[in-house]
Order: sequence, then C-alpha cells, then structure tokens
Amino acid sequence: MKQTPDYYRIASEFYLCAPLPQDYEEMGDDEFNDFLEEHAFEPFEHWNGDDINGCILGLCHRMESIARDAVNEALNN
Repeated sequence: MKQTPDYYRIASEFYLCAPLPQDYEEMGDDEFNDFLEEHAFEPFEHWNGDDINGCILGLCHRMESIARDAVNEALNN
C-alpha cells in the first residue's frame, strides 16, 4: 500500500533528526534503511532501519485514520 508522502514525511519528523530526501520513495531498501539509521533521533539511534520505518508507518497510518475520521464526521454532521 502506497503511503501518502506528506503523512509519511510528517511522521518521520518524530523519529529522524533530518528531513527525508526528496527522492526517498525511489531509494533502494538498503539505501533507505541506511538513511533512517544514520538520521535517527537519539532514542532510536541503535534501531535498525526496518524498525524505525515500522514506527514511522504506524504513526503515518494513525494520522491517516484520524484525518479520515475527521472528514467523515464533518461530512455526516
């Protein structure tokens, strides 16, 4: 499932100390994981890229869910 880049980008700011590269979606898995590991905030600095990505994806999904619920509520009231 393709993520909305803005949600993913925003969610990544909670785990990384540098913004995602503009072409992050085009990076290979190893290159992307290396980026995540090299730019992880201190509490996550010893985590592997897959685990950091999992946290980012989890927050991204939650953000999307909150936005979708808010839109549905606005449309139904």
